[in-house]
Amino acid sequence: MVDKNRVPEEVSVLIGQLKDPKLHYHAAAKLQNFLDHTDAIVPALIDTLNDVDRNVRFAALIALGNLGTSARSAMPALRRIIEEHPDLGMRYVAAWVLEKLDGSREKAMLEQFVKRMNVDSRESLLNLLWELDNDPSWREHITLLREKYVSRADN
Repeated sequence: MVDKNRVPEEVSVLIGQLKDPKLHYHAAAKLQNFLDHTDAIVPALIDTLNDVDRNVRFAALIALGNLGTSARSAMPALRRIIEEHPDLGMRYVAAWVLEKLDGSREKAMLEQFVKRMNVDSRESLLNLLWELDNDPSWREHITLLREKYVSRADN
């Protein structure tokens, strides 16, 4: 019988590889497949959000988003990124991840975030979020935000 509380060696190795710039994408992508072990994976990905390597931070964000609701413990860290992080790209992707974790509540937060941005940044964010996710309800929300905050600003 498999003990679901025991973290497999492969998961431990992949968590360690999150810090390796040559392996971080591979590790993050693989970790997304171990949904039975998110108790170990999600904290490691949250820690990785502070890595000095921007690509490692992005890999961690994308992995959290793809873990979905099982990564909800990352929501406070993601909100801090959106509100405080100096890297606009990190803020964009963190907004996408929040929507993936709790779309009903986070769509309103995303709209507030978009509203505070300048027009060029709004358009860049919405284009990136469109590319990250092809979920129809998400794309509908992005279309509405574009119409409300980008198209209107062009007039």
